[in-house]
Amino acid sequence: LGSARAEAKEAGVSDVSVLMADGDPAARILACAKDEKVDCITMGCRGLSDIQAFLEGSVSRKVSNRAVCTTIAVR
Repeated sequence: LGSARAEAKEAGVSDVSVLMADGDPAARILACAKDEKVDCITMGCRGLSDIQAFLEGSVSRKVSNRAVCTTIAVR
């Protein structure tokens, strides 16, 4: 997390915060976004197989479907 924060600051991002939490990833991301009143969530996606995505769902899909702000998924 420290290196990601440093890289963002080097790229010119002025307000960077990091959070590490346990629990359901999608629920934690959505709760943090709500608490912090974020405008946009940007996250990576792994590209699960069709069967795995159907059975488990993906974190990026759950977040994008439930978020009240803009969500960007990057491959």
